[in-house]
Amino acid sequence: MLHTEGKEAVEADKEYRAMLLHEFIPYLKLHCALSEMEQAATAALQSGESLTQPETAYHTAVQAYVAECRGKLNSGDYELPPAPRLADFDPELQAYKEHVREEIAQEAAAAGMTVEEYAANGYEPYPAAPEGQQQEQPTEPETPVFDKLPPEQQQKLSGEVKATLQMLIDTDIQTAGEVTAETLEAIATQGYAYRDGNLVKQDTPTELQKKAAEIAKKYESLPMQDRIGIIAQAFGCTSGKIETSPCSGKWRGTSDVSIHFDNGTSLFIGNHRTPKAKTAKVQNEYVNAALLRYNPEIIAAAKEAALPILRKREARDNEIAAQKGLKPYTLLNVEFYDGTDDKTAGHMGWYYVTLAVDGKIHAHMETGLCFDIAGGKVSESPTKADYYPAGAFKDTDVDYVFDNVGFSSTSTLYSLTISDEVRERAEKTLAEREKEQPTAEAPAPEQAAAKPEASVTYYPINEDAARRAKEAMSFDSYKPGRATAEYRSYVDKAAELAARQKKRVDPSFHAKIDGLLDTYARKLAANMNHGYEIAARVPSIMIAGGSNFPVRKKQKQLAADEKNMQEFSEIQGLLSKIRSTGMGGISADDPNAVSKLESKLAKREALQETMKAVNAYYRKHKTVDGCPHLTPEQIEKMKASISSDWRANPQPFESYQLSNNNAEIRRLKERIATLTRQKEIGYVGWEFDGGKVEANAGDNRLQIFFDEKPAADTREKLKEYGFRWSPSAGAWQRQLNDNAIRAADYLACIAPLTGERPTQVQKRAQQEAAAQDAPREKAAAPEYIYKMEANPRSESSNDRFFLQAYLPQEDGTAKIGDVLYIGTAEKCREIMVQLAAGELTQGEVKELYAKAQEVEPDKDTFSIYQLKRGDETRDLRFEPYDRLQAAGLAIDPANYDLIYTALLAPDMSLDDIFTRFNIDHPADFKGHSLSVSDVVVLHQAGQDTAHYVDSIGYQQVPEFLQEQQELTPDARMTGEQIRTPRGSFHVTDMTREQMEAAGYGFHHQSEDGKYFIMGNGTRAFAVAATQPESPIEHIEDTVEQNDNSFDGIINNTPPTPTVDELEAKVQAGEQISLLDLADAIKADKERGGGTPEKKPSIRAQLKADKERAAQKKTAAKTKSQDLERS
Repeated sequence: MLHTEGKEAVEADKEYRAMLLHEFIPYLKLHCALSEMEQAATAALQSGESLTQPETAYHTAVQAYVAECRGKLNSGDYELPPAPRLADFDPELQAYKEHVREEIAQEAAAAGMTVEEYAANGYEPYPAAPEGQQQEQPTEPETPVFDKLPPEQQQKLSGEVKATLQMLIDTDIQTAGEVTAETLEAIATQGYAYRDGNLVKQDTPTELQKKAAEIAKKYESLPMQDRIGIIAQAFGCTSGKIETSPCSGKWRGTSDVSIHFDNGTSLFIGNHRTPKAKTAKVQNEYVNAALLRYNPEIIAAAKEAALPILRKREARDNEIAAQKGLKPYTLLNVEFYDGTDDKTAGHMGWYYVTLAVDGKIHAHMETGLCFDIAGGKVSESPTKADYYPAGAFKDTDVDYVFDNVGFSSTSTLYSLTISDEVRERAEKTLAEREKEQPTAEAPAPEQAAAKPEASVTYYPINEDAARRAKEAMSFDSYKPGRATAEYRSYVDKAAELAARQKKRVDPSFHAKIDGLLDTYARKLAANMNHGYEIAARVPSIMIAGGSNFPVRKKQKQLAADEKNMQEFSEIQGLLSKIRSTGMGGISADDPNAVSKLESKLAKREALQETMKAVNAYYRKHKTVDGCPHLTPEQIEKMKASISSDWRANPQPFESYQLSNNNAEIRRLKERIATLTRQKEIGYVGWEFDGGKVEANAGDNRLQIFFDEKPAADTREKLKEYGFRWSPSAGAWQRQLNDNAIRAADYLACIAPLTGERPTQVQKRAQQEAAAQDAPREKAAAPEYIYKMEANPRSESSNDRFFLQAYLPQEDGTAKIGDVLYIGTAEKCREIMVQLAAGELTQGEVKELYAKAQEVEPDKDTFSIYQLKRGDETRDLRFEPYDRLQAAGLAIDPANYDLIYTALLAPDMSLDDIFTRFNIDHPADFKGHSLSVSDVVVLHQAGQDTAHYVDSIGYQQVPEFLQEQQELTPDARMTGEQIRTPRGSFHVTDMTREQMEAAGYGFHHQSEDGKYFIMGNGTRAFAVAATQPESPIEHIEDTVEQNDNSFDGIINNTPPTPTVDELEAKVQAGEQISLLDLADAIKADKERGGGTPEKKPSIRAQLKADKERAAQKKTAAKTKSQDLERS
């Protein structure tokens, strides 16, 4: 255009495009919006529905508003007045708003303020006058009436207020498209805030938050770029700019809003829907919110407020650390992380503190600390009621306590890299605090007690070898005693560690800790002496020179030195053993193991009852306030946990907590029974060719003593079966239990001289002891042994195993006794343990089985079935019912195990069963929480119904109760026969997988490759190598008109309508597309379905329809004008 028509044409074209963009398009948009409003109002008034008086007035006002605005648009005035809102015509809503305004006016008058002053002060009265001024009102405030109400009534009133506020918000959004200023004022008056589309109860602001609001208010009038510059100063920058970046995944459709500073770092300030995230309004709100938290004045105020409070907490934390045998810390400074270190840019804008632990400066950072400092909520006492190590740490990892939580000063967790500037400030503060404590150099009694005791044994160090090693490696002279001092420093640190560990653990572990400490000192001395000897063998090339240097000897020296360093690393591993001593479980070697386990069991059982009682109280009262089973501190902690839980209906103690604790109770009971039985058994030793075996009950060890050192292969065999050499005992040994005796059966080198096996020696000794102690009792009640066997006649998981009694005979054989019980593996195993411990007799077990088999036809019951564990049911687990149906899968009872059966109460529903088996499992329930893919069978009035637990509710599955017919190849023969070189075979339409399930295996394949020959040893059949195509899939593949995947529906693309069908739509008052009309005419011609009517007739009808619609609009407009005139 520039070349052909000149610059004037280009400028004219630009002006024309600008007019289209800025005038014509907005004009059309406004006209369209007015038309939609008019159509909606007219349709509502003419619909014949019974409208309320406010609704009729509102729609009439909309019609008048549209008429007024059209005149303005046509005259070029695009500044339209605000549209009417339904809320303006609702007398109840207007009355409520008026009531709120009256309340605000009354509160302002009571505070001696105008309404505007009261609103500007945050709807709070002015603070009390300073001392010395007269106060007209008494200083003791009266308790608000709301606070005097019971908690239930407070909650009810709060719910009603919140519901009313939500109604105002919904009305504003429907009518005006956004929440109005009047509604926001009412929300703030009631103590709520409207954030991100939700009503949020506002907490009472702290003094720091009030101060931050005052500071931020000074900057509200500044341009946005100036406010961003103030935020940038908090992060060591001078300027920044707003950037938006779209999100993906579950945040798709939204964008992150950030400030990109001039040093390259970015600060996240919010997230919003992508179209609005780029608007000036949203970005302005996010910048103001960021300015409230990040500006130099607020940051300095937050640091200043937090530091003295945290120093008061320091003393309490160090007291707890002393009780736990950990190190104290010295609080230095409160810092603000500005994101200059790329490694921890994710914590940009976080507050943290610098500490000194053992004189080393350490940065401590955690989420709760950061938000407490930022909000001015730091407390003088620890906020955590009970001590615990921080996440990802073990008890042996931590070395100091902060806020009653254990942390590690040597780990990078809960820390960050300290900049030079921060470190300089920390070192300066540390020096100042050390000057404040001049007596700190004198060791306190506690510190003196922590030093190594005089009983620590220092082994000698070869100073001469150390000197020669130094001379062979360096030109510097050796300082006498240096090697000994280095050795003793290692041992002293180990002794300090041992002393701290003794404070943590039971006194019964002190001897073991002392032994480990002595072993460490002895082995370390030997290792260091050997290292000095190795270093002195060949001098360094710098000392000896390169001429005739003994390279081969140097290589041997380096290899020996590397091996010595590996031994040094293994010796340092003894320190870890010291740290872990007494921190693990209760060992069977402990002589008080049973009593400790019983004490632990009692605590677990008490905890289980407490958790059940608290849950029952919560279900009844819907709150834990006033719960007699919890302390006030526990109640507050429980309320905070429930309020922050993401679940829809959280419980004080979730079902998994009850299940896990119950499993621990069962484990403890089984272990107590096992240890008790082992003590009662009494093991005996035996002699073998070349030595003897002793059962050392005092040390709880099975010990093997050889007359001479065993051969290498014998030693390897001993190690293979768990025996280890003990220098202190001079024997090969392992823990004394049934497993040790059974392991000895496999060691031919220690076979008893009697020719028996070690297990037989134990049985004989036990029988002899029993015969001597109680011969009459033995004759009256012979000692049986019990074994769990698989039931070959099992029909379900409830009778898959049986418990068999055997009576041992004198010749070493056993006579088969009675079958005592038939049931699940878990039940049989539980009863077998009780029989072995003497808790049950055979008669009592038989009575249990008889009761279990009793049938009560007049009782209603329910049963829970869950899928079997294994790969065969993997694709069925937690699948909704409709998805199984779509895949052609049935609810087959063969895939399920019966888990639980109980009586069905008259008022118990399926929902009650689901709740019970997710929230509070019965003690004898062994399955997982009731969930999707489980089946509940109800037995009511003699009838059974099966219900599949679906993703929402239940689905009745009668097929679950039907008898499953066994699939056999005889019943599925097609009548065909094929021949192969190996014979003639009948063809069955079963698949290869079905044949394998029926017990048939692959034998060979036909020569053409079309059939597999499957046999079971006596019979054989032929099955197709490739399964025939589904008939539906074949039809879809040939006649489907669209590109849908195979879905079992033929021709699911809607057919093209005919001309007659389109005419019928027009006569019914519907509008049709001219493209549809053209397609219909074309389709009729292709089908040869006769000559369609001429196009003008259709168009004529369309034109007539438009004229009728125009007449209706004119009549409606005339009617509305008449109403206005009247």
